[in-house]
Amino acid sequence: MRIAVCGDDRAVRQELSCLIRKQAKDADILAYQSGKGMARAGQEFGISFLDIKMGDVSGMELARRIREQERRAGHRSIII
Repeated sequence: MRIAVCGDDRAVRQELSCLIRKQAKDADILAYQSGKGMARAGQEFGISFLDIKMGDVSGMELARRIREQERRAGHRSIII
């Protein structure tokens, strides 16, 4: 499973990635420093952990973008 961790605080990204890895050892975890960076990557994820307040694109705006892309593609992921 591919999992995204997106947030502007490096320590939080690392801690969350470690916690996920303990529960899902085979997960492919990709970390992004910004919503803009995650959006540009164009990846699809089974689960996305999004920070609400980020400098460029908020987690809420990124979630809306993800849902719009998924609606067009006909699938749905989990967004936290």
